[in-house]
Amino acid sequence: MQSTPDDFSSTAKLAAKVAHELNNPLDAVLRFISLAQHKARAGQFGDLERHLSDAQFGLQRMAEILRELMEIGREANTVLSQSRPLPLREWLQHALDITRPIADAKHSAFQINDELPSAKQFPFDPRLLQILVNLLRNAIDASPTGAAIDIRLSRVSEAQLSLTVADAGPGIPPQLLSTLFTPFITSKPKGEGHGLGLAISRELARSLGGDLSLSNNMAPANGCTATLLLPAQPTSAGAA
Repeated sequence: MQSTPDDFSSTAKLAAKVAHELNNPLDAVLRFISLAQHKARAGQFGDLERHLSDAQFGLQRMAEILRELMEIGREANTVLSQSRPLPLREWLQHALDITRPIADAKHSAFQINDELPSAKQFPFDPRLLQILVNLLRNAIDASPTGAAIDIRLSRVSEAQLSLTVADAGPGIPPQLLSTLFTPFITSKPKGEGHGLGLAISRELARSLGGDLSLSNNMAPANGCTATLLLPAQPTSAGAA
């Protein structure tokens, strides 16, 4: 598998957004520390604690972003250790093995409906594993304790495969549906994520010749469904 100009462009754009997101709180931290120093030199200690608290808040935000990036990095190392190209269903099994401890901690069960033909599908490279692990983790996080995660593998057409992951959570606010693939936009509570996983997963899916989308489940079901589309035959970007 060779990197394409589009891969480098996507990576550069994401890196720029990460740098921008880190730069905002960094600027604020430096400003509040400067104010605190100025007040201390002038012997005006009334606002000192407030300025330092504001600086601490900015540092905490930066630490949260870096923790998420490190978690993504750890997952990427796991992915890179799986160097042999494998078909979709085999990558799914690896992703299930990786996320099963998280699912067990919430007493969640994976319900799998595999409608793919028995003939072996062409192999995908390890980028697919990182996408699947992220989708499964998101579904577990969104679902209440004891809920089932529904996974379906199917063939959309001669040219396209589909894998869907449906959680049992509250769904995504409609105003966020079209923006969740933008880095640092997330539906998770504060401190539980910064929206990097989905942005990276969509870029990886597109680099494989596919795409990734989200939709809320129709009533009476609750939750959200992530739909991963992949080529049924090798493409120049996705061929191993």
